[in-house]
Amino acid sequence: MHGISFTQEYPQFKEVLEKLYLKRELDQWYIEESRKPIKLPNDIDSIKQVSNIIVQDNFSPSAQVYIKLKDHYGDGEFMLSQEVQIRISKILPVYDYLLFHKVRHKSLVGDLGLVGPANTFELLETEAELNKIFERNGYIRLSHEYDVYDTVYDWHYLNEIDPVNRRLTLKDAVFVDVLDLCD
Repeated sequence: MHGISFTQEYPQFKEVLEKLYLKRELDQWYIEESRKPIKLPNDIDSIKQVSNIIVQDNFSPSAQVYIKLKDHYGDGEFMLSQEVQIRISKILPVYDYLLFHKVRHKSLVGDLGLVGPANTFELLETEAELNKIFERNGYIRLSHEYDVYDTVYDWHYLNEIDPVNRRLTLKDAVFVDVLDLCD
């Protein structure tokens, strides 16, 4: 069991979240950070399995990065596509990601899309390399098992913010514009 919340594990971020959501002292800073373009670590370009990187970076507290790996073909009837979708916060040095697999075969009607753990050596190596690169650059990976669902605040503490879901989770606090300042 995890047992410790993200803000307990990283108390340096608790103050930022408190000033941002409870005290509402950082609205202008939030807007400025959300407007800045994300700067990806240069090392990502050097991962040998990567064939394409697309960054969707709008006026938002986070950016979406799509890292496509080289496709695999077999016997002209089979194709495997793999992709890492990374979400990077602009307000805290954190990120999370999902791993996607797409299989195409003549016996399938359409493509079979899967989300889950790495199942090929290329994706395992890419995942490990990405985690090393982000860690070297001061980022903390948020876990889908625990961290992203940690409660930052219950809504009754946040009078000026319209509720999203049942509580403000870390995922919404660092990746989504729940403050409605990025319009």
